Amino acid sequence: MVFWASLLALALALSAVRLWFFPTIETYRAELEQRASNAANLPVRIGALSARMRGFVPELVLARTALVDAGTGETQVMLGDVRLGLDVLHWLKTREARTRYIALQGADLAFRREADGKIVLDGLPSEGPPPPWLFGHGRFECDTRLADVA
Repeated sequence: MVFWASLLALALALSAVRLWFFPTIETYRAELEQRASNAANLPVRIGALSARMRGFVPELVLARTALVDAGTGETQVMLGDVRLGLDVLHWLKTREARTRYIALQGADLAFRREADGKIVLDGLPSEGPPPPWLFGHGRFECDTRLADVA
């Protein structure tokens, strides 16, 4: 009985998200750009924001997403479409947003080898470990064109 009640509650929660939150998601684009910029420690520009369901996982789609130069506003790294799978169960338990996966589609990435042998993503600062926003949560998928390592 508890299983069926939990399943029904999850179905109702996902339906509520889909019906009330998804249609108004574009209004959160500026806030999401600011949060992404803070997490990346670089300005982030999102061309459009939408949401959908991927199976039972709510997914935010950040279309035409780019990391830009703070001074000139020019694109440093084109990430293409960034898809963030939201971890609903974690949010229900803790009220803290977390991603289940991050997927890049259509990104234009170029890597370079530093003098010390370290490979870094061109356009991002090379000091320190890889950025936690890129590899910090869940699964990372990349369906993109990769330039050769220089």
